[in-house]
Amino acid sequence: MNEREAAELLDKYNKGVASPSEKAIVQHWYLMESAVQNSGTDHLDYTHLKSKMWKNISTTTGIDHTKAKTFRLWPRIAAAMLLLITLGTLAYLYQDTPENRQKTWQKQIAKSGIKSGGNNAVLILADGSRISLNDANNGKITNQAGVDIVKTADGKLVYTVAKTTPGSAASNALNTIETPRGGQYQINLPDGTTVWLNAASSLRFPITFSKTERRVELTGEAYFEVARNEHLPFRVVSNKQTVEVLGTHFNVNSYTDEPIIKTTLLEGSVKVLTEGTSKVIKPGQQAEVSDSKSSLKVKNIDAQEVISWKNNVFHFENADIKNIMRQMERWYNIDVEYSGDIPDRIYEGELSRKANLDEVLKMLSYAGINFRITGKTIVVTP
Repeated sequence: MNEREAAELLDKYNKGVASPSEKAIVQHWYLMESAVQNSGTDHLDYTHLKSKMWKNISTTTGIDHTKAKTFRLWPRIAAAMLLLITLGTLAYLYQDTPENRQKTWQKQIAKSGIKSGGNNAVLILADGSRISLNDANNGKITNQAGVDIVKTADGKLVYTVAKTTPGSAASNALNTIETPRGGQYQINLPDGTTVWLNAASSLRFPITFSKTERRVELTGEAYFEVARNEHLPFRVVSNKQTVEVLGTHFNVNSYTDEPIIKTTLLEGSVKVLTEGTSKVIKPGQQAEVSDSKSSLKVKNIDAQEVISWKNNVFHFENADIKNIMRQMERWYNIDVEYSGDIPDRIYEGELSRKANLDEVLKMLSYAGINFRITGKTIVVTP
């Protein structure tokens, strides 16, 4: 890899389009440069250490380190790399590499039975009976007040109004779909609205909507593609806020363990209301309601990144370690504890939600995060 190719790789990293293996290479580079500048290591030792670095990279990624030439990162570029400032010391490259730690994690995780999440939910009917959607056969599950409830082969729950009409007695019958930690599910409501429910979430809704509104109650996170009906507003009630729309695409994150309720708009327009205050947001904007202050703020944001979870991707944007690990808790059904003085750092990046937990921990360890595993408990350490 020559200087031009290295510069192109750095550019890809800064633009957020580098692959996981390319990110690992850049992180190794920065670690080497940081060690040299901070410890007074001379150039001869640096070249020797760089050779070891490339050998490590070659083992991890398959890239031929023998073709590498001496290359020093430009300080101004290195300073711009948000993740890299969190990296540790040279011990990382030698004895305590993510590869070595991963071997231990693999054994511990296999023993504990920790797996990544998938389609998993429970449907609670109006009479209180519970149906495990994992165990239910594909096809018609039941009929309530003229509404057919069907589980499709691709893991969706579809409500179809067969006989009843809006405003009938069925409007008073409420169903709830709940996803556990490590679960997600997609549901098509009777009005044609589609909802993707994230892990550790629940959606409560009537079998058929009333003549005046389409009202649902959300706990956790969900992405909505609301069927347009100018005469029947769609309202999502969650924690301290209500989102009101006629027909649009938006995401609501209202987990009770998160400090801010976030509503992100992708298409159309929505009104967010909280304790006497309301704002209308546009596509590409996010409304934030503080759980402690009940304040309402609006900011511009990349909406596609917010719904990356729907596409099986973890996306971290200005996230601290506790925010990251809360997402891990929900998706891998684990418990997280913290030991020692955990540095207050900010991370950015993406990880596949399809990856095994040991692979996720390995990638996070490239950003200087350390772990211990006891059963299904992950202990984060400095």
